[in-house]
Amino acid sequence: MEIYGDGTGQYLGQVIESGSPCRIVFRGPLVREGNVKLIRARGVQAWLREGKNV
Repeated sequence: MEIYGDGTGQYLGQVIESGSPCRIVFRGPLVREGNVKLIRARGVQAWLREGKNV
């Protein structure tokens, strides 16, 4: 999975299951917990419509 930053502290990533119409998109901020930087992302599942490739 690749995660990209938008320059404002928000990050976005996408997971595509091979051979499946399912996509999971993760979005979240960069946060610091102690001395560790983490991307606190939540995922949303999406399904492609039949015949559509997004």
